[in-house]
Amino acid sequence: MKLFLQFLKEESLIEAIKPNEVLIKMRSDKRDPSKEVPTFIFDPRAILRAVRKLLSDTAKKAAAGAYIDGNTSIVNKKTSQTMAYFKVGQTLKDIAKDIEAWTEKNKDLFIKKDKPTIDVQSDTRVIITTDDETAKVMKKEIHNSKAKIQVRIMKRKEGAKVYIDTADKDGLDKAIDQVKEILQ
Repeated sequence: MKLFLQFLKEESLIEAIKPNEVLIKMRSDKRDPSKEVPTFIFDPRAILRAVRKLLSDTAKKAAAGAYIDGNTSIVNKKTSQTMAYFKVGQTLKDIAKDIEAWTEKNKDLFIKKDKPTIDVQSDTRVIITTDDETAKVMKKEIHNSKAKIQVRIMKRKEGAKVYIDTADKDGLDKAIDQVKEILQ
C-alpha cells in the first residue's frame, strides 16, 4: 500500500503539457454525436500548473490563486477579473501571452507600493502606512501625552503602520500637518 501511495505522489503522473500543444479541440458530443463541442485535452488544473511555468515573476504573482471559471476563462482570485479566455485551437503559449498582457495592464495591483499613505479613519484617528525609519521619526516628533496625541507603531512584513489617536479634531489636523512635513 505504501508503494502505491508513493507512486500516486510521483511527479511523473502529472501531465506534462508542451507550450505548443493545443489545449481545446472540437470533439463529437457524447449525447448527440452529430454535434461537435469544444473539450479540454488536458486536466484544467494541469493547464494552470503548466501556464505558471511559462510566466514572468510579476505574472506569476498575478496568477497566484487563479482559477478556471466554467471551462471558458482563467480568473484572477484577488480582483475576480478575467485574465484569459479559452478558444478552440489555442496553445499554452497563447494563454501565457494573454495572462502577461493582462498583468501588464494591471501591474499596479501586483507591484510593491513604497509610497506612504495617509488614511483618516475618523475625527480622532489617522493611519499612516510607511517604512520603519519614518515611523520612528513620526513617533518622536508627534507623540505628546500632555496634548493627548498618542502615536503607536505596528510593524508589518513590509514597513509599518502608524496609528495616531487624538482627543479632538484640531489635534488631529496638527498631527496630519506634521506627518505631511515629515514625509516630504
